[in-house]
Amino acid sequence: MTLSSGTYSIRPTPTNLQPGYQLKPNNTEITITVYNDGTLDTDSENIVFYYEQKTAEASTPEENEKFSVHFGTAVGFDGGEVTARVILRQPIMQGEKDTIAWLFIDASTQTPGMGTKCAENGDFKWQFLDKSGPFILGENADALTGATVTSTAVVEAINAALSAPAIAENATWVSVQAFDGEYIGVGVTDENGVITSLMIDASSQTPGLGQECANAAFTSQFIGKKAPFVLNENIDAVTSATTTSQAVVDAVNSIYGY
Repeated sequence: MTLSSGTYSIRPTPTNLQPGYQLKPNNTEITITVYNDGTLDTDSENIVFYYEQKTAEASTPEENEKFSVHFGTAVGFDGGEVTARVILRQPIMQGEKDTIAWLFIDASTQTPGMGTKCAENGDFKWQFLDKSGPFILGENADALTGATVTSTAVVEAINAALSAPAIAENATWVSVQAFDGEYIGVGVTDENGVITSLMIDASSQTPGLGQECANAAFTSQFIGKKAPFVLNENIDAVTSATTTSQAVVDAVNSIYGY
C-alpha cells in the first residue's frame, strides 16, 4: 500500500493489523497504524499528512567472529517434538567457550497459546543468549509460566544441540528490529556467497501473517542465490506480510554488505 499527501478520513476500529508506518501532520509527529485493508488508526478523524516508511535496523556480528549451526530435539507435551537450531559463536581467545548467538525454536506441536509461547516469548528465548550451557531448568534457566513441560523440552533440545556436532560451520546471523519494534533473527549459511540455507525466527510477528516468513515457501527463494535481494523483483513477499518480508530481505542483504 502507498500513501501520499492528502486529507484522509480515519476509521477508528479497523481490523487486520499491519504496523510499520509513521505519519506526520504538518510539523507534529503522530504515529498511526496502517492495516491490511487500507484503513488507518489514529486519534484524529481527518488529518493532512505525508508518510515515511521505517527501515529495519540490523545488528550484525563482528567481522572476525565465526559461527556454527547445531541441531537438537526433545519430546514435549503430549509427545510432540520440540526442536532447537542453535547458532554458536566460536571463541576468539584460547580457553573461552562457545556461546549461543541466536536460537531458532520450533514448538509448533505444543499447546497453542501455552507451549507454543516458548518459541514466541522473547524474554524466555533471550535468557539463553551469550551463554554456554548446559542448562538446568530452575537453576540457570527459568520456565515459561504455564508451560513447564514445553520449557523443559526446549532446555533439553538446546542441550542436545550444544553437544551435537555442527551441521554447518560457515554460518552467520543478524538480529533485526522490525517495523513493529520486535526482533527477527536471521541465520545464513553459504558457499562463496551463494546461500545454502536460511533460518528465520519470525515468532515475534503476527500469527498467520508475518510468522509465515519463516516457512520454506518464503525462505526457499533465497537458496542458490547471491545478494543483493529486492522484494518483488527477485524475492516475492508473503501475502499480507510485506513489512516482515522486507525486514527479512534487509537482514539478509546486511549480512553481505548491501
